[in-house]
Parts: sequence; structure tokens; C-alpha cells
Amino acid sequence: MNQQPQQPKKRLNPYVVGDNVLETVRSLGGNITKTAQDSATQIASDALHDIISGRTTETVPMEPREHVQPRISNKELIQPLIQKDLAETKQKLDAIRQELQALSKSIRGLQQEIQTAVMEMPVDPGVYHLNFFEQLKMLLKGIRERVDDSRVWLNAWNANVKKKRGYWGMYKKHGTSFGLSSERTLATQAG
Repeated sequence: MNQQPQQPKKRLNPYVVGDNVLETVRSLGGNITKTAQDSATQIASDALHDIISGRTTETVPMEPREHVQPRISNKELIQPLIQKDLAETKQKLDAIRQELQALSKSIRGLQQEIQTAVMEMPVDPGVYHLNFFEQLKMLLKGIRERVDDSRVWLNAWNANVKKKRGYWGMYKKHGTSFGLSSERTLATQAG
């Protein structure tokens, strides 16, 4: 049998798991634990060796040990990151909502301008006016199609939000008798 020579494995930095910050933070706990276990094993081994050989720790100079940091729970490290992400998301959502409100006001203004343009017919209509109104008609048709598509999507979104509010409203009103009901549990199980 021909065996292919094994290529040496690339050694990765043990402290960098990937691009995800949460994975990196989570892996730090394991690396700290491993270092602490190795240090404790080495200390115990040295102490046992000293006892067997009859040496006391007072006469043996201590070698400097690696500094072991106290274990910090993943929750303590991750919680501030999660809070920061939630705050950023909320800030972005508020900015988008304000922009949507401004767009809604602009659309109302556009509607008034279109009504004015349609009602005021030119005194001597010509080719220029014909082209202008045809271009306006095509532009407004495209906008109307997009608005209609958006309305369908928004109706579906609002129905979904209302449906979720209905569930939590029932839960809030009836409490655990609703949430832990076996009938409701069977009805909402997947499969």
C-alpha cells in the first residue's frame, strides 16, 4: 500500500477561533482552564518530588511560574457584548423608523403635487406637455407597482406581528394556565 506522506498540520493561534467575537470569548475560558490545570499539575508534581527526595521547600529556590489569571465566566465576558449589540440594533432601528416616517410625509406631499399638475391643464398643449405627462404616467405606474408590492408585504408583516401579539396577550391574560396547557402545547408542536 502506498501511503502518502502526512503533511504537517498548521498550528493556529489557540486564542483566535474565528471571525465571531463570541466564539473567541467562549474559547478563552477553555484555554485559561487548561493553563490552570497544567500549572496545578506541575506544582503538585514538584511538591511530590520534593517530599520523596527529602528536600524542603525552604531550601529549594522557587522557579518563576506562569501567571494564571483567575477564571472569568463566559457570561461576564459575553454579557457586555450582547448589551452593546442590542443597543446598536435598537439605535439603527430607530433611525430607520424616523426615515420611514419622513418618506411617508414626502409621499403625501408628492400626492398633492401630482393632483395639482393633473388638475391644471396647459393653455396651449403641445408635444412637450404630451411627453411630460407620458413620462409622469410611466414613473407613477412604476411607483404604484412597487407601492402595491410593499403593501402586500407590509400586510403580511403586520398580520404576523398581530398574531404574535395575540399569543403573548393570551399568555399575559391567562398566565401559566395558558402557557403550560397541554392542549396548546400539542397544537404548537412542530411535526
